[in-house]
Amino acid sequence: MTTENTVNENGAISLLIYGEGLDFDTLNRDMGVEFTAAYHKGDKINRQRDAVRTFWEYRLEFDSLNKMENTLIHFFDTLKNADIKKYSNYDVHLRLYIQSDMSQIFFTMPESVLKSAAEMGVPFDISILSWGEVYD
Repeated sequence: MTTENTVNENGAISLLIYGEGLDFDTLNRDMGVEFTAAYHKGDKINRQRDAVRTFWEYRLEFDSLNKMENTLIHFFDTLKNADIKKYSNYDVHLRLYIQSDMSQIFFTMPESVLKSAAEMGVPFDISILSWGEVYD
């Protein structure tokens, strides 16, 4: 059981580009942002995991669902001039990740965010992890 004051809800929005032969500096210029993570296949991600594919990631995190909308708007604003079409031969995805202590999660996706995501023309993955708690 949890109380309303102790609920942990957080997440992140990412643009991920996977593929062999990626030049991270060129990607930074083409996307107009510095990567938040970039690994070549075989690089150590942490002590227990190696990168199974080469990838470049730009990621913004939010520490509550109340901050998700502003984070998403800022994310898409930052990438509005990104040259994503140049990477159509690569595996390009948007990914929204949400984690919550609660068993039921509700949020509204603003029309402006949906429109911005659609204009990028890449798949939009959504991953939600619920720990199944209920209020006391």
